[in-house]
Amino acid sequence: MNTPRLLPTVLLSIIVVVLCACEQNLNSPEAEWAYQVTSGACGHLMFAEKLGPDSASAWETVKARKIEAYGEGGLALETYLLQVIDQDGEVPQERFYAIRVLDAETGTHLHSVSEVIATNGDLFTLDWCPD
Repeated sequence: MNTPRLLPTVLLSIIVVVLCACEQNLNSPEAEWAYQVTSGACGHLMFAEKLGPDSASAWETVKARKIEAYGEGGLALETYLLQVIDQDGEVPQERFYAIRVLDAETGTHLHSVSEVIATNGDLFTLDWCPD
């Protein structure tokens, strides 16, 4: 076996694998954010799905899902407005509402805000800034 001839081939193979891994990471859905939150939280909004034609129908869908997950009567949902900009730095026409999931009796958070609905019926997930 001729090691000096094999070394450039091995190095080239490693470089190709690393470059492909980097390209896949940049093109992954996790790298695609729709909006940056500028007030009300810290992070990016990632499009999840279209829930309906408006925020009222999106709200009803999210509410039904939370009741299914946590049970009837044990939770309270509330929303608060987030300020966002798109990837061009522009403020969109839609308004974005983060959804808090609270214990109905104590008012404590059952989990951190992870879902955001828009006035056009879209659901987003909140990708929080690192701690």
